[in-house]
Amino acid sequence: MSEDFTHLFDQERQLIHFKRLMTGYVAAEKKTIAHMNGLFTFHTNQSNLNRFITSAQWSEYEMNSVKINMINQVESDGVVVLDDYINEKHGEEIFGTDWHRDHACNRNVWGWQI
Repeated sequence: MSEDFTHLFDQERQLIHFKRLMTGYVAAEKKTIAHMNGLFTFHTNQSNLNRFITSAQWSEYEMNSVKINMINQVESDGVVVLDDYINEKHGEEIFGTDWHRDHACNRNVWGWQI
């Protein structure tokens, strides 16, 4: 499946970072870059992954197009249900955090809505 995204990256190491983060996102209990990176026996410097995310040289629009095409190939006549969730945070200075309504807990939660 990762070969569908290969053309989005100018360098092989960018694709490796992408694969590492996507694997970590599925496998990691904590969805932090440091924790996902630590899951691998041979891990890269965390700052490389941070730069990959924050200083993207790849197109988010093109990446989203690839994801949509993959979904359409599998589910051409079906429905895809997307269920968001809130990744609760406690630090006030964490980038991208805000208050969100968590209907499962029936309360407002400070964190990321993913």
